[in-house]
Amino acid sequence: MEAKQLNKKYGDLVFSDDFMFKKVMEDPEICKGVLERILGVKIGSVEYHESEKAMKGSADIKGIRLDVYLADGHTKYDIEMQTTPQQYLYNRSRYYLGVMEEDSLEEGKPYSDLGDNIVIFICLNDPFGLNLCRYTVRDHVDECMDFNLGTDTKKVFLNVHGDMSHESPEMVAFCNYIAHQEVPDGDELIKTIDKKVDYERRDPISRKEYINMISAFYDIRNEGKAEGERLQLIKNICHMRVNGQSAEEIARILGENEDEIGDICDAIDVLDISDSSEDSVNRI
Repeated sequence: MEAKQLNKKYGDLVFSDDFMFKKVMEDPEICKGVLERILGVKIGSVEYHESEKAMKGSADIKGIRLDVYLADGHTKYDIEMQTTPQQYLYNRSRYYLGVMEEDSLEEGKPYSDLGDNIVIFICLNDPFGLNLCRYTVRDHVDECMDFNLGTDTKKVFLNVHGDMSHESPEMVAFCNYIAHQEVPDGDELIKTIDKKVDYERRDPISRKEYINMISAFYDIRNEGKAEGERLQLIKNICHMRVNGQSAEEIARILGENEDEIGDICDAIDVLDISDSSEDSVNRI
């Protein structure tokens, strides 16, 4: 979760904020409308729809959590809101697409059953620096660019601050709403989104979910901080111990409990630790 969102009151959240985006996109019709607006095509009836779908294939690969994941029969879509620059955003999109494709094909099924998968990142910053409003990345054959591979699998990056001279008025309105919360007259999709945002801001259940989410985030962060401080303490003890200082001296210098320092020093001696490297600290 981004730090700027943690500092916001729930009533100040807008559509592009991580929590609000997920809440609003829980509405399948809004999700369908957003897809149609971004891709410029009609989407069939939504087969299933999940917000923050967790995916992990084999046990030894990196798991992912998709913001919004839905399907219309043959095609599966992942829609992500990206509000800050990320150096390896394209690599992330590749990985998401790979995990989605693994999830799409059940064991024993032929490859012909593999449908199309589309990953969409709605970005508040230009992901590639070309000032385009839309970056669409597909597979192609270098030697014959006109050759059609027969798949609509692709990655789409929408830059809401990019050059919109080639975009439809509907797309321009959608980008302006994300960037500036502008609600144009006559645009039913944006009006519906904005009403949903307003409803979620007022909903006590959603407000409670948001507070619980923030509390859980801080708990995890504090646990990580405590673990980091613990590892640094062990590193310091290693350094002092291998330089010949006694447990009593180390405890006095560091202001720590002598018994605890003694236990760590005993572990250093038993494991024959000779330095304060990360590997040595992890062994202890």
